[in-house]
Amino acid sequence: AGASTVAKAYGIKMAEEKRILYLNLEMFGDCEKVLKADGKFSLDDILYTLKSRRGSLPLKLESAVKKSPEAICFYAPSANPINLLDLTGEEFLRLLTEVKSSGLFDEIVLDTDIFPSVWMLEGLKEADDIWLVADGTAASAEKYGKFQEFITALEKKYQLRIFPKMKIFYNKYSSKTGIPIENCGLEIGGGCPRYEGMDEKTIMKKMADSNAFTKGFL
Repeated sequence: AGASTVAKAYGIKMAEEKRILYLNLEMFGDCEKVLKADGKFSLDDILYTLKSRRGSLPLKLESAVKKSPEAICFYAPSANPINLLDLTGEEFLRLLTEVKSSGLFDEIVLDTDIFPSVWMLEGLKEADDIWLVADGTAASAEKYGKFQEFITALEKKYQLRIFPKMKIFYNKYSSKTGIPIENCGLEIGGGCPRYEGMDEKTIMKKMADSNAFTKGFL
């Protein structure tokens, strides 16, 4: 449903007032298709320093960070998805702690796949807000139903409170055919219509310049 585009657009919007780090940990994500900046280091260099404990992780985080013309800070994606797959919950927490304590950023936008992993669980626990992206289709509603069951099981098993932090964003939403997810119980964080005939970078900027990230979209 375009969750990564929404995440980057949100980052652009917030970068008007804050220092934003867009941290893409999708297994096959490639933020450099739309975010451009010079620099020779990537997320792989950070993960190597994290796992090997050779060198200074804070220094590597600072030297590897890139800044796009849209003022979003980011790290070049991992070239090998196995490096992310091997990330443990403890390593993820250490990475997150070092990023937060670096003083380089005011807010972190974490873009990740939704699949059962120990570090995804830690991400849900650490997040201040969790945004789900839906498009108003029946397929999207069905996926949300399965995700709701998954989160309910996690909350029960680990004694967590995840749902209170969750919001829903309707992307590519059609006022004629779109249907809000019934009884989802989530606050609507915003939404935007489908942009036809535009590439991701144009959509991203157009979304950031709009009132997409406001309540009461529907």
